[in-house]
Amino acid sequence: MERNKYELQRGVLARKYTTILQGFEEAKDDRRIAWNCYQQIIAACEAMRDSGMDNNFICCAVNKSIREQESEIDEIITRFTGKVYKGVRWLDVREELKCDRFTCGYVDCVISMMVSKGAARRFLREQLYDMRNELTKEHYLSMYEYIDKATGQGGGDGTEDDYSS
Repeated sequence: MERNKYELQRGVLARKYTTILQGFEEAKDDRRIAWNCYQQIIAACEAMRDSGMDNNFICCAVNKSIREQESEIDEIITRFTGKVYKGVRWLDVREELKCDRFTCGYVDCVISMMVSKGAARRFLREQLYDMRNELTKEHYLSMYEYIDKATGQGGGDGTEDDYSS
């Protein structure tokens, strides 16, 4: 039994976003955009599944649009919830801290998901600043430096003023 690629993709996206987007459809900010993008992706998958389209140019264009919208949804979810999708689940930075670590893997995952490295840097540094009292001073400073290095932006001494930019 052969299953259509877009039917499979629709199922994967539904599992990825269904629980995390609950409540986003009634929001009045970027969360509403995430919900609408999700609905558009699902509709596109259903339309492509039912169309029997075999034209590679059209399939490539649809796939590119789906990837771009999925990236935008992920960035909005990360901004509002602090969660990052890695592998098959949403990671929460607070879960990462159960082992008293703000990990380099988490930083790399956030940077790869967000379109703007500057936005990723601000988001990560704000989270790190919020957790400053929960971490050892050495770990806090090393992660602060790692974020700067990973985003290709330096500067700042780790003070609160650094996080308002």
